[in-house]
Amino acid sequence: MVVKELDEKIVLGDRLKADNLIWISAKAPVFKTYGVFYDEGEKRYLRVKSEVIKDFDGVFKTLNANTAGGRIRFSTNSPYIALFARQENNIQLNMMTLCAQSGFDIYKEDKYVGTYLPKTNAKNGFCDIVKTDGKMGEYTINFPLFDNVCELYIGLKGESEVLPVSPYKNEGKPVVFYGSSITEGAAASRPGNCYTAIFSRKTGLDYINLGFASKCKGEAEIANYIKGLDMSAFVYCFDHNAKDDEELRRRHYDFYKLVRVTNKDLPIIIVSAPDNPDCLQYNERKEVVFDTYKKAKNNGDNVYFIDGAEFYGEYAYDATIDGVHPNDLGFFMIEKKIEETLSKIKTEI
Repeated sequence: MVVKELDEKIVLGDRLKADNLIWISAKAPVFKTYGVFYDEGEKRYLRVKSEVIKDFDGVFKTLNANTAGGRIRFSTNSPYIALFARQENNIQLNMMTLCAQSGFDIYKEDKYVGTYLPKTNAKNGFCDIVKTDGKMGEYTINFPLFDNVCELYIGLKGESEVLPVSPYKNEGKPVVFYGSSITEGAAASRPGNCYTAIFSRKTGLDYINLGFASKCKGEAEIANYIKGLDMSAFVYCFDHNAKDDEELRRRHYDFYKLVRVTNKDLPIIIVSAPDNPDCLQYNERKEVVFDTYKKAKNNGDNVYFIDGAEFYGEYAYDATIDGVHPNDLGFFMIEKKIEETLSKIKTEI
């Protein structure tokens, strides 16, 4: 389809100067959204339906509107791809770049093309533009990791074409990741360097990121939501967010059982917290996590265990920004181990 045929005369002010720039709503059918959905009631993108967390606190509801794992995918031969976004601009996190927290980045197939850099406190939205090679190809724009997105428009050259993308290998059956701030993406330098995004690029698989910083505690409401998703695999790691090992023990196996009850053959990967060798306080928590794995294995379940202390190997002291949250090196190493584990699974993913 020629871009100018989609022109709805959307005016976003004198924000960018580009040859025959036409703005198209990201909700247009030619764009495919993954990992998030637009909630007409809240007027923003969400990861979990509002009614699921209606009794949760306001912090969790804000985290639910953080768009980690959100993607827009489409094909085009436009010589540039512009973006306009209006966000709520959460308070700048001390361990995150503004680029990762509130920005977008774009890939052509599995190659990085550019970053849409946000403006600090841009309450009325920001826009940016990335030049391309002008050849037809499939593009993925990754949403911010720790900010809300209320409006989103894609800008393309009017004479160019825009087409749907080919489906993921597991289209309609994503790999679901549930976890702490690390799963959500703290502290990648930009959205595409979160381990879940790396995983998707390397495997060609769809995914949903249900990382909730500091609020991922294995609640039954979330387990019941997850168990109803049509998944190809489930990966979870939330021991960092437990108050102590006793709280973790009360919830970890029960969370597993709730997800498993309607997913008898689903591959489930149980992960202990990614730690460096000095994080000895997490040894007891790791035992709790491993105990869930042993119980599940003894039941004959399709289950796998990853020891988070083994993620970083010889780079244990270089792979985080603060001893806990991975940097880009750490995220690439986490992804490698998870991808290796999933490759062993005998299922059609």
